[in-house]
Formats: sequence, structure tokens, C-alpha cells
Amino acid sequence: MFFPRTIPEGMFFDGLFYANIARDMVYGSGTFWHPHFFVTFWGEHIGNTTDFYGHPTLAMWLLSKWYCVFGDNYFVEKAFCIFIWLVSVILVKKIYQQFYSYQLSAISYQEQKNNATEESSTVNYQPSTVNQLWWLPVFIWYCMPVVMWSYPYFILDNVMGVFSLGAAYFLMNNEQQTTNNKKNYSLFVFHYSLFIVFLHLAFLTKGPVGLYPLAIPFIYACVYPEKLSVKKGFLQSAVLFLITTASLSLWYFYEPARLFWQNYFHTQIASSLSQNEHTEIYSWKDYTLVLQNLGVSSLPGIIVAILMWCFSKIKNAAFNITVENKKRALFYFLIAMSGSLPMLVSHKTSWHYLIPCLPFLAMSFGAYFENTILDWLEKFALSKEKSKIVNRSLWVFFFGIIIYCCSLIGTAAREKELINDLKIFQKIIPRHTYIGVPHDMMNDFTYHAYFERYGDWVLQTQNDSIHYCLKLKSDNNIDSSLMKHFSKQPLPYLKLFDLYRKAQ
Repeated sequence: MFFPRTIPEGMFFDGLFYANIARDMVYGSGTFWHPHFFVTFWGEHIGNTTDFYGHPTLAMWLLSKWYCVFGDNYFVEKAFCIFIWLVSVILVKKIYQQFYSYQLSAISYQEQKNNATEESSTVNYQPSTVNQLWWLPVFIWYCMPVVMWSYPYFILDNVMGVFSLGAAYFLMNNEQQTTNNKKNYSLFVFHYSLFIVFLHLAFLTKGPVGLYPLAIPFIYACVYPEKLSVKKGFLQSAVLFLITTASLSLWYFYEPARLFWQNYFHTQIASSLSQNEHTEIYSWKDYTLVLQNLGVSSLPGIIVAILMWCFSKIKNAAFNITVENKKRALFYFLIAMSGSLPMLVSHKTSWHYLIPCLPFLAMSFGAYFENTILDWLEKFALSKEKSKIVNRSLWVFFFGIIIYCCSLIGTAAREKELINDLKIFQKIIPRHTYIGVPHDMMNDFTYHAYFERYGDWVLQTQNDSIHYCLKLKSDNNIDSSLMKHFSKQPLPYLKLFDLYRKAQ
């Protein structure tokens, strides 16, 4: 259901806000190290300035390049969201297959047989077999509520998740060489270099929260001390941390970058760790939101476990969970926790902040149940005739989804009435026009974001340059001092607003 939710117009206002910054970069308002947000709402809330220092700007800069190539259309940011989702799926697949493959190449098949649990006499499957089960963690990951909600929108955490997964992929590639005792030092340097590059990209997308892959060597050593001693694992993580920190510190010598990071750490990092006059008031309950969101995100995996338990009772089928399954599940789980639990120190939390580490939570569930599912797929395999019916049904479903998605082009999924009126405004109101609005609308961030996205219009309460005035149809109150300059009859055909022209 990803594509049917992505294709229609409409976007969560955070994503729309970041897309506006990307568009402003294209039109010359703002740069990578000095981003701007045009509308007056933002300026009134951060000290009468339109400079934006809330987050690093790599994701917005990348989207701006998509605008340069594909043009200024709502589907450009939607296509970018689809691209990020597809890359995330590929990386989850690669990491899941990769780790299992080199673990089996380092552990003999006989060792796995000896380590099999008492409940089952079967053994782990060979990599070629398990690699076919990559869809299981992808399925669990996508069924997580926050993942289903966020990826159709331009959320910075989605982009950062790609870079964090990329860093983890290249680091695990290096661990594969170490596990298999291959002394290819050029490949070793290549993998570590790419790991550092992807960590930089993650940091430039959302800040320090993207650096959690640094913990992977230490976590690997804790779970597999027979492969890598805990001391060496800790030293690897420490060295990687020092190299990453030292390389990031080089930005200090480039003045535009230094000024941006100084403002960013003051605006975002410092305010997230302490409450002051510029931050909202939070209670102790806000610090537990990370744990609550982790619990909600675990629901798809828990539901899979419950369904498997019910199936085992109905079919009298035994579980096949080996020691290796448990270790891999623990390894992925600890990586997920390394990317989420540090957020407990901040009172500024939201459920989509967990997105970058949730693929590892899904891989943890997948690793735990993979042998059992493979056993059952083999034991309860469908006949050829039933398999043909299932395959044909899937193809019918696939083409049905394509036809349905095509029918959604040009429609709106959220803020339908608002988008409908904005499309009418595009035919009436020139771009970059100042529009008068009541104070209640002036304080609503969503209106500012949408009006800039669809027409670069600026909402204001008082301005000599205002030639149009609007109010919500449901609102009977509007500033009389503003209305006296406008016609008494609104323009027709609008669903959400009443629009008035300036009197001649």
C-alpha cells in the first residue's frame, strides 16, 4: 500500500516545510550552509529572521537537485520519497543476506548442528536458502505504523536512514573480511572509507543521531566473542568514533560551515537537552515516548509471533530456533537499541525519530523466526496447481494496484479542500503575492507551508502590498481594519476559503 499512499498530493507539514527550503535553494534564496525559509511565520518564531538552522540540509539540498532536473512539480518530492523507500528496501535486503552469508562461511555446518536447540533437531539452512527469506524483515519493517506513515512524505529521518544503513552495510562488509581471515588491506581501507563517508552523509542529514552504526563493532564483539574479543570490538568502535569526529571537525575551518554548525547546536541540540525560554514546556512523560514508540513499532513482529504460535498449535508444527538464530536476533536488536535509547536524554521526541534504526528491529524478528518459517514452507508446501493459482492471484493484485495508482494521479490524500482552493488560486493570484489573513490563520504553520509550495504566496495580517484577503468559510471574524480595503463579495468556487480582491 506504499504507492497508493504516495502518489496523491498532500504532505505532512514537516515534509512540506523541508521541500519549500529545497525549492528556495533552486530559486536562489538560501544555500547549503545558509538555508532560508521565505514565509513570515518562521521568522516570527525564531527572532525575526528567515534563516533556518533546525536541521542539517543535505536531504533538502538533494531534493533541490531533483527539482533542477525534473522541474517544480508536486510529484518531484513524491518521486524522491519513492526512491528513498526503494533504496531502503534494497539495503535491508543486502544487510540481512550479507550478515547471514558470512556467518555461515565462518561457522561449519557441523557446529550449527551441535548448537541446535533441544526443541528442534534441524539445523540452520544454507545461505542460498535463507537469502530467499529477505522479504520477511522487509515485510515486518514496512508494517510498522511509523514506517507506513512516514515514507510517503519527505521526512529527514527517512533520508538519514538510507545513509545509516549504507554505513552499516560497508562496516559489515569489512567484518566479513575479518571473520573469513582475508588479508585484503586495500579492501579493508575501501570499506572503512565508505563507512566514514556514509556516516558523514547521515550527520549532514539529521545530526548526531545518525552516528549509531559506530557501535556495531562493539555490539558484534559482545554477541560473538568467539569471533571478535570484546576488547578489540570496543577499540574498533572507539577508533572509528575518533576518526569520524576528527573528520567532522574539519568543517570548523570552513567559515560558512562553522557558522551553520554553531547556530545548529545552539538552536537544535542545546534546546533538545534543556528547557529554556525558546522551547516548549515538557513533562517527564515526554522522555518515555521513545520506549512507547519502540513498543508500538514492535507490534508487527509480535503479531507474526502470535500467528506462528497459532499455526504451530493447529498444524502441530515444531519451532526451529537455533542458538545462531538467537544470536543474530540479539545482534540486530542491540543495533536498533543503540540508535534509539540514546534519544531518552532528549525531551524533544517524535515517533518518526526512530525510523533509521527500525530496520534492525525488523531484522531481529526475521532472524529469530527464519528457520521455523523455512521449515514450514518446506513441510507445508503448496501443490503445483495451488501455487499457480496463488501466482496468478498475485499478478492480478499487482496489476490492480498499478491501475488504482494511475487513477490517483492528480488527486489529494490530505488537506483536500485546501489543495483544491490553492489550485484555483494559481489561476487567479500571481506568484509571490502578499495575502491578508486573520490572526488565527497566521499562527497556523500548515497554511504557510502550503501557500508557499503552491504559489510562493506570503501570508500577512497587515501589509501595504496586500491585494487579496481571505478567511476560512467557517470563521465569521476577520480584522475589520483589513476588510475595509477589500470588496464585500468573495470570489466563488472555493471550498475552504472566502477570497476577496482589493477594492479599486
